[in-house]
Amino acid sequence: MSITADAPEIDDQTEDDVLLALIKEDSQAAYRILVDRYLGKLWRLGVNVLGNEAEAEEVVQESLLTVWKNRHKWEEGSAKFSTWVYRITLNRCIDLKRRRRPTTDTQAIEQVLPCEANPAADHSMIQDEQNKKLLGIMESLPENQKNALILYYYEEIGIKEISDRLSTTEQGARSLLKRGKKNLRELIGEDNSTEYHQALGRM
Repeated sequence: MSITADAPEIDDQTEDDVLLALIKEDSQAAYRILVDRYLGKLWRLGVNVLGNEAEAEEVVQESLLTVWKNRHKWEEGSAKFSTWVYRITLNRCIDLKRRRRPTTDTQAIEQVLPCEANPAADHSMIQDEQNKKLLGIMESLPENQKNALILYYYEEIGIKEISDRLSTTEQGARSLLKRGKKNLRELIGEDNSTEYHQALGRM
């Protein structure tokens, strides 16, 4: 069924639930608004989990396509859309990582240096490099601990939403964060304290 002339006007301030109701009626305009709203957030989540921008883009496109394909199955009053789409994306990231073969990604190793000396840019690069190395070490953590840390510290998502997205209780989410941070510190150890603990200090 298509949207009629009586359909409400929508814009980038329209709530998710209203957009979803229109998407169920095959509104591509509502779908485009929802995609624009979540595209950047989901891509950042994918990059943090996968460490690869191209793979993150592919995962996000698949996740958002899943939303469109399953638009008629959405039930009002069920899980929040943000929780649903984050869970889809996170699960696809985990599936992709499990299918990976060990490879050397030379593009991920190469760094583009600034043409001119810039203290602010240098500081930002140092922080980015610390975060990348920290995320690399986090790969050794149990999956749920790592994902909880990424969602909380990198995506700045609250405990309630983390518990929803990881299908656990709020107490379970707090426990994952506590154990994940403890295990991360143990993985880093004292030998690397100078290099990594500045990044850890932002946690």
